[in-house]
Amino acid sequence: MSISDYRGETRMKSLSVITTHFHDFGWVDLFVRRLLETTPPQQLLEILVIDQDRTEASRHHLQKLDSKVRVIQYPKSVRHFQSFGYDHPEVLNRAVREAKGTHIAIFDSDAHPFAQGWLKKCLELLCAYDAVLATGPIPEFQHFSHPCFMFLKAQHANLGLQFDQGMFDDGKDCGWLIGEQLRQADQRVLLVRPARGFDGKWGSIYLDCVYHHGQGSFSGGGEKLRSQLTWRHRVFRNAVLEDGLYHLSFRRRLDYEASRFWSKVVKFTTRPLGQKIEKIGRAWNRMVKPIPKE
Repeated sequence: MSISDYRGETRMKSLSVITTHFHDFGWVDLFVRRLLETTPPQQLLEILVIDQDRTEASRHHLQKLDSKVRVIQYPKSVRHFQSFGYDHPEVLNRAVREAKGTHIAIFDSDAHPFAQGWLKKCLELLCAYDAVLATGPIPEFQHFSHPCFMFLKAQHANLGLQFDQGMFDDGKDCGWLIGEQLRQADQRVLLVRPARGFDGKWGSIYLDCVYHHGQGSFSGGGEKLRSQLTWRHRVFRNAVLEDGLYHLSFRRRLDYEASRFWSKVVKFTTRPLGQKIEKIGRAWNRMVKPIPKE
């Protein structure tokens, strides 16, 4: 069945895709490449890339990725930067209103479709729902939507969606209340929970066709964000961006195990002497613990 065969409001004439670029060109380069590989070209109207670097050099790089790329650079939102250190929700508020397609797909800077048929799957779901929204990877927050992946209709942009709702006064994060805003407008919302990527070690996979890495934008953030990037992030980032894989190759597995070993060594050697002795004592007690008699 072709996309044009879907009935009623699920029929899609054109698709606008929105993503953001934060510092690491590897993610946006891969995003555009995977999107073009997995999306019917006659349906893909435009790729809106919100350039959070906000430089002429980054605009030049992004514009060369493909003729369908439209680079957007918004002025910084001082209010958001003062409160959160970034203005991702504010630029999404503005970008959805610029989309020209009959349908809108939103991806985080480190998310992308990786399998053929992702668009068809979303449109099939729209036979029963009005919007398909990802949830975050943390189970206790999976009743909220997450902007790593969203599939909307163009009319949703006219609802005045606010990706920063609840952030300033209620401790919510970017896009968490988009699902609730759509429900209040009598829209049927499907929240899609992720499966863990890399055999449960890293990343999230939605609908068996969309990958979200997580922490992809941290390298371009402040010291607080950069300090959260561990050896695990490096190993899995390289697997996706350099190897083009969503599992660890033999070489990457060796890197993973070696990095894990040395991280434990460093963690142990930097502990105070008393904690070292205590940890050695617990390990010794486990070794010499008598075997219970049957």
